Amino acid sequence: RFERTASEFYKDYVANNTFFDNEPVKRMSKLTTNLLRGLDYDAIQRRREENFAYLDQRLGKRNELSLVRPPGPFMYPLLLRGGRELRKQLQAQKIYIPTLWPDVFDICQPEDREYDWAANILPLPVDQRYDVEDMKGLMDAVEEPIHHPGLWMRWKRRWSGSHEIFIVRRSKSICKRIGRADSSDRRYDSCV
Repeated sequence: RFERTASEFYKDYVANNTFFDNEPVKRMSKLTTNLLRGLDYDAIQRRREENFAYLDQRLGKRNELSLVRPPGPFMYPLLLRGGRELRKQLQAQKIYIPTLWPDVFDICQPEDREYDWAANILPLPVDQRYDVEDMKGLMDAVEEPIHHPGLWMRWKRRWSGSHEIFIVRRSKSICKRIGRADSSDRRYDSCV
């Protein structure tokens, strides 16, 4: 994943989740246990809370949810009218925001609150590997179509200028694409 884009692995991610749907819960390996012991959980919690607070400061007035910051959040839940369309626009910029409850579309009607929330809540990343500068870049991508909805068909990938973000629903992990893109690199232009 360090040498190729995260989107190249999306099909593998989907297939992997399908495989694990039928697997029983198992024990962690000794290696995993030792790796987890080496993490600074207090620092991780602080970073996640800082990122959450920054997004809430910038988006709180537009968010249709009243939020209380939980300890160590993994995402910032942004509920907007047109959230589904914004998700597509972010995807065109290679910022993948998952749908938290995809099964709801099969069991609920479009007029149901559950359907609306599944479609329009955007779980924005507040992962500890990101800092406030990364959150500012994310805000550039999120706020432009909110402020200028008529421009959705013309805007370009801007978030961090060189990072591709891929958020996976089950493991809640985020992977950055490594490397810098210059203005001649057409892979980073995302006109829809």
